[in-house]
Amino acid sequence: IFLGSRKYPQQGYLDYIAAQHYSLGTNATTYRDMTTYELTTINHESLLTLLPVYLDHIFYPLLTHDCYLTEIHHISGETGHDAGVVYSEIQATENQPDEILLYSMLRDLWSNQSSYHYEHGGRLESIRNELTLDKIKQFCI
Repeated sequence: IFLGSRKYPQQGYLDYIAAQHYSLGTNATTYRDMTTYELTTINHESLLTLLPVYLDHIFYPLLTHDCYLTEIHHISGETGHDAGVVYSEIQATENQPDEILLYSMLRDLWSNQSSYHYEHGGRLESIRNELTLDKIKQFCI
């Protein structure tokens, strides 16, 4: 969710500066036990310029209400349905047979003290009813 950071609060600044340095892109992927961050550049000079900006976005993201609504969850004013980037991604997979089986097996195999016991992106019901911006901020502190 790169919508700004402490030192670079302008939304889109990371993408702008990356494009100026011919970056092939930035991305993040979350797994059950880790999140990986990707920054692809064409040379080490570009990497040295982009890395401080990228790291500031990772370690000190702006966690705004608008960001939460766009990226995590909101009720669409047009349709009245749940929406948000993360919510939609989970909605696309949560009820797939292979995901149901995997989730069931992991809960049986691992104790609730393990990150493998839980769905790493959250469950739709929890996102709708329990997750808040304040809880995310508390987790990040």
